[in-house]
Amino acid sequence: MHRTAISDERLLAATDEQVTFGYPDTATQQRKACTVTADEFMRRYRQPVPPPG
Repeated sequence: MHRTAISDERLLAATDEQVTFGYPDTATQQRKACTVTADEFMRRYRQPVPPPG
């Protein structure tokens, strides 16, 4: 892969159950953190990947 969907710097914490990542809030121009389940993180991570074939 040339570029990944999320850089290592944006990943703040990860366990088997949860992933916390940082993102810029475009409305306030502040950095915020979002914690989601590991399953939800993988769903979001894989979303832009086209299906095989």
